[in-house]
This record gives sequence, structure tokens and C-alpha cells, in this order.
Amino acid sequence: MIIPETPEHFDAVRQLTIEVFAASTLGHHGEADLIVALRQRCEHTLSLVAMEDERVVGHILFSQAEIREPDLLATQCPTLGTPIFGMGLAPMSVHPSHQRRGIGSMLVKEGLQRLDELGNRFTIVAGHPEYYPRFGFRPAQEFSVSHGFQGMPQDVFFLRPGPSQDDDVFSGGRAHYHSVFGPQHEA
Repeated sequence: MIIPETPEHFDAVRQLTIEVFAASTLGHHGEADLIVALRQRCEHTLSLVAMEDERVVGHILFSQAEIREPDLLATQCPTLGTPIFGMGLAPMSVHPSHQRRGIGSMLVKEGLQRLDELGNRFTIVAGHPEYYPRFGFRPAQEFSVSHGFQGMPQDVFFLRPGPSQDDDVFSGGRAHYHSVFGPQHEA
């Protein structure tokens, strides 16, 4: 069962996140602290948990993100300098004993459905190229959108437009997660 996260889930989500990412070669191993910082500093989030037998076995967090036009375009046409707001997916955790059972997919689908119903304009994610396209994510490079995380390849960065969003609106932008994710360079 997928439900909205509440404060009573916070400790279980923290423990789950630490356990999952300690065994992972992905992520920066500070995801549990990242979740706490996003709860405290990011006004717009969607956090869901997967429950089984009253136990948290999965978690997903979406937080506000934006796509900014390149500085050159913004100076030539001020209306292009307005950011487009959407959401970023990160992090997501599923307990090792419950992986490969569709829980991660259920979390992603439920989260995206809720965001679509709210009129979300886009969702971005950095992740496995074989996993995220099944949910409507496409390589961000198809939209000429890039990320600013130093050392992270652009080919693991994906964008999913909202259901009523024209693809052309993203052309040439730089995506930014919330500042708690760390430095994100403009160029």
C-alpha cells in the first residue's frame, strides 16, 4: 500500500534510507540527511511510503526543481529568464528484501500520478537509463536540458514533461534541484 509519508514514518524512512544506500554504489551516501534537510527547507515536496504489515518497505521523495534558461538567452529576451518550476525525484529507497517486487515502480507511478493531478509541469531524475523510460522519462538531452552536477554524466539525467506541457518549452535550459542537493553549476 502506498500512502503519504507522515511524521510517524520519519524514523523508519531514515533507517530504510541508510540501510539501502549503505549497500549501494549509487548516490552520495548522505541521502538520509538530504531527506531531513528537504523536509526542513523545501516548501514543495511529495513524500510517499510503501507499507507492508505496518512496516515501511519503500520511500520516494519529490521536491521542487526548476529549469532556467541560459544566461545569454535571458539577457537577450527577459521573458526567457523566468524559471519553469516542476519537481525532482530523489531519493527513492526500497528495502533490499523487497526489491524486484514492483514496489519501486508503484512508488514512482503513484508519485507521478499525484503530481500530474496537481498540474506539475515536469519531473527530473538522475538514474538508470533502462529503468526510468518506462514511466515516461526521456533523456533530458532530447529537450536540450542539462544538469549542473559536476562529475555526473548527462546521459543518466532524465525529464518527464507534465501531461499538458509542450516539449518545446524546455529547449535549452539548465535543470536545478533544490539547493540542499549541493552545488549545481550554470555552465
